[in-house]
Amino acid sequence: MKNAALFVLFLTTITLSAQVTLNPCISNTDFTVVILGSSTAAGSGPSHPDSAWVNKYRQTLQNINPNNQVINLAVGGYTTYRIMPDSFITPAGRPAVSFNNNIDKALSYNPDAIIVNLPSNDKQWPREEQLNNFDTLFNYSLSHGVQFYICTTQPIAPLNYAQYQRDVADSI
Repeated sequence: MKNAALFVLFLTTITLSAQVTLNPCISNTDFTVVILGSSTAAGSGPSHPDSAWVNKYRQTLQNINPNNQVINLAVGGYTTYRIMPDSFITPAGRPAVSFNNNIDKALSYNPDAIIVNLPSNDKQWPREEQLNNFDTLFNYSLSHGVQFYICTTQPIAPLNYAQYQRDVADSI
């Protein structure tokens, strides 16, 4: 029930015109969500920090229950390689794991869910690498009993990456 409620809260926050009636029990349930990602999740883009999606999500959860936590470990420029488990052996020519902002750090907060928002920075490598990394992260999180959600890609310039982005979004 708790995981289903958390997913509904996430969808409610990102759906601008949704009219959702929440189960009253949700206001008595504490949630901890950890965000892993890159600049979009870190808050780059909006003119005011309150307009970043992670801060809006945090505010929505805390309006329901002030004890809810959203912990943001996102860092601009990050790729799937940076958030892999501590034990991951990084292939040659790929970024090293960041032990302060990866899935093991996220799991150290004992979260109810982890949300990954890496919408474009893996585009310089074959799509299969990114998808394999997502699979590894997903299975690793579930093996620790934590729900795992992956945000899809976002439009990006230059346009020669548009098909790559569509393919990754479709695969997610």
